[in-house]
Amino acid sequence: MTKSQTLEKEKEGTSQSKNMVFIDCIQITPERKAIISYKSSNDEVAQTVTYSGKEEVTDEFFKSFQKNKETFVRIVKPLAADIKNLDMNKIHFTYAKDNDYLSNILYSAKYKFNDTNNQVINISTPKIPIYQSDFSDNVFCVSGECVEWLHETIALAKKYMKGDTRTKQMKLVVDNTNA
Repeated sequence: MTKSQTLEKEKEGTSQSKNMVFIDCIQITPERKAIISYKSSNDEVAQTVTYSGKEEVTDEFFKSFQKNKETFVRIVKPLAADIKNLDMNKIHFTYAKDNDYLSNILYSAKYKFNDTNNQVINISTPKIPIYQSDFSDNVFCVSGECVEWLHETIALAKKYMKGDTRTKQMKLVVDNTNA
């Protein structure tokens, strides 16, 4: 994915809006509620706002967020065999200063030692750059389908902030027939 493609993904659906949102961090709590930190501009001096959802995230948002643990185990390879014991905790996003595209990602996951107790450890990656065409072969970076998963997660986070929650996702079916 090139810089311009990444930029287009970020601006998709909001390029004409004055309410453009740059998400800094997404966290999903054990209760499946999201805490999302964002800015309205990419300026360093822009104030960060935190949105704490009161309702559960949609199943689609939760699965998209958890899908990013596949990228996490590509970075932290010794945990690849224990991917079932990992839960994504947070994803931190950094945007390029000169443009509004994603430049770096930091993943945080909780690793459960076993299923019988609550012994967990939080593990974070360093900031990993998003692939750019001018990188050499020696640069470790996130690219391809992993970047697509990030953009999918960002889009679902924006929908969540606009009210797309699990409560609205569930449909109530009423059977009015007499037996």
